Amino acid sequence: MDILCLIDMERNGIKFNTEKAMTYAKELETQCNKLRGEFNSIVNCDVVNLGSNDHLSACLYGGIITNPIRVAVGHYKSGKKRNEVKYQWQDVVYEFPRLVTSLPKTETAKSAKKRLEGCTDRETIWEVNEPVLRSLKASGEGKKLIAIVLEFNKLDKLRGTYLEGYTKLIDEMDWESDTLHTSFNQCTVVTGSLSSSRPNIQNCDKITKNFMESRYG
Repeated sequence: MDILCLIDMERNGIKFNTEKAMTYAKELETQCNKLRGEFNSIVNCDVVNLGSNDHLSACLYGGIITNPIRVAVGHYKSGKKRNEVKYQWQDVVYEFPRLVTSLPKTETAKSAKKRLEGCTDRETIWEVNEPVLRSLKASGEGKKLIAIVLEFNKLDKLRGTYLEGYTKLIDEMDWESDTLHTSFNQCTVVTGSLSSSRPNIQNCDKITKNFMESRYG
């Protein structure tokens, strides 16, 4: 009977209001842009990628960010591009002071390998995942940056993984409008409890669940 019930649940699907979800996703994007602006203002640099471990490590623990830009170096003197501006790539290096002290044993594997190859302390990259960030002892600007990153990551995941992600999945799977057909698994979790996949609706946050609507109320 359990199997028959799950088959019906999969076939009937779960209503997901994509229009409202995407409207809220736009609001989250605006909030993320504001947080990005606040971060850039504090570090006085507008090339920082908040999704980059390397960039965040440099801003928090002290280090460098190298940003390639195109620079005009003259004009072509012959060929099809004659008299057109000629460009070449040049690296612009941004240096950041140390704002927080890294935790023991949190240097990235990539950084440790480069250290063996002779990289400097300024090129060392440290972990900036959520557990690490929440464990750091910081004050002043360092504390502000950590708070911004944690909030940005939360909102960006809600926007991209869930609200936009579920909406795109409905299109990719060619499901009927505003309906998610998750797969319920009885034999995946070691404990034997029920799980779901593509999408994992049991793991989504409560805000996303607000866009899942009952057929009966």
